[in-house]
Amino acid sequence: MILNDEFASAHPDILDVVDRWQTEIAPLMVPSHCILASRTLVRLFPDRCVARTVDGLFANQTAHSLLPYLNGRPLETLDPAAWTVGFVPGGQMEGRGYNGHVIVVVDDRWIVDLSAAQFDRPQHAIHVPGPLVLDMTGATGQVSPIYPDGQVWKLRDVRTGARGWVHYALVPDDSETWRGAPDWRFASRSDRVINALNNK
Repeated sequence: MILNDEFASAHPDILDVVDRWQTEIAPLMVPSHCILASRTLVRLFPDRCVARTVDGLFANQTAHSLLPYLNGRPLETLDPAAWTVGFVPGGQMEGRGYNGHVIVVVDDRWIVDLSAAQFDRPQHAIHVPGPLVLDMTGATGQVSPIYPDGQVWKLRDVRTGARGWVHYALVPDDSETWRGAPDWRFASRSDRVINALNNK
């Protein structure tokens, strides 16, 4: 998790859910539970949380260094140690799944991604052991070479072991097809999560 004191003091209740998510909730779910995770936060904190689609990728240091030089070439042709994992821009519903990634934006400033651990690839030096909280006003200052409207954060957290780079870009013309997913439409699904959080 990338976190600053300002988020902790402004949103201690959201931070409590973030802290408990990986240990109490995520083990009960399939790893790619982004819609249910986002729905849960929006239901718990409707005045502060908005679900959004993002384009993006996670990269190890080698890949991050090479991304500006791709010029249409596959990354692995530049260095076999370079590795990324990402989500498809403009994802659509595919059968029972969603081909994309949904996160929550808190107060138009912070990205909260409760399901970020699905992108953990420690064998490729991408370490995402749990949820992420990212300050959209505190990015590294680099424009993402993949997503010109996106931001780049370096993952370096001694407490959690997070390591690597993450590129996120909010989708401006989000069609919100994920609202048709059962995890969003059926309150009973997020009810189970909310009850589990409230009963601890």
